[in-house]
Amino acid sequence: MDFLNNSIDDFLLNAKDKKLVIFGAFLEGEKALKTICEPNNIIPAYFVDNDFRKHYGCFWGYKIYEPSVLIAENKENTIVLIATQTPFRIKDQIERMGVIHYYSSLLFIEPVINKRQILITF
Repeated sequence: MDFLNNSIDDFLLNAKDKKLVIFGAFLEGEKALKTICEPNNIIPAYFVDNDFRKHYGCFWGYKIYEPSVLIAENKENTIVLIATQTPFRIKDQIERMGVIHYYSSLLFIEPVINKRQILITF
């Protein structure tokens, strides 16, 4: 998957018919949930996070699991929205688990998401 060319339109199209998991139960995860998922009526199945202290807790009403649960998911029917400040590190981590459909909310390159100007720097 070409990570840098993912678009929000592509994500929204693919997320409609796949099980969505958000990777990151903190500020970026909240932003992704509130500005991308909720306005587009996309409901995540759950969150995953690398912080073991969050595992089996809840975030905005959704369960949080350790990332290894992704290993058991149907790879064709699951999409992961990476909502962290370190999307490339998470990309490598989930690829090792066999995840093939993933996007980064931080790397969407569209200038407007939900009528807000976004400036992305590298």
